[in-house]
Amino acid sequence: MAKKLLTLREARALLPEVEETLERLGKLRDALSLLNSVNSVYEDNYYTLQEYLVKSRRKHKLFFRFYKELVDMMANGIIVKDIESGLIDFLSVYKGKEICLCWKLGERDIMYWHSVDEGFQGRQPIELLEADEFDMRH
Repeated sequence: MAKKLLTLREARALLPEVEETLERLGKLRDALSLLNSVNSVYEDNYYTLQEYLVKSRRKHKLFFRFYKELVDMMANGIIVKDIESGLIDFLSVYKGKEICLCWKLGERDIMYWHSVDEGFQGRQPIELLEADEFDMRH
């Protein structure tokens, strides 16, 4: 899969969709956690094996849906850093170098960016990027 780079405008337009996807990912994560916490014991090995197979099939379906959501996001230039806190990076370019537009669930807009090497701790205000140079073509 080729890496997709987004402008700030494109990333901002994706925020409503990203919020919905994060909600789905959280529900899938919770369902997987609940499924893993349920353990039944039967005296008959047949029923134990049958339950194991049914539970495994459900788990694999949930994992497939979970990872499909993540792959679809990556295909659109979006990297999920932390599902629980809703930390997201949008891949972009500034002055010919790859950067990440950093957003966290609950923030009203994309207000920060950082280099790909620095991560969340290196977040800087988006205003530091010069608007006329903030474009993938540079």
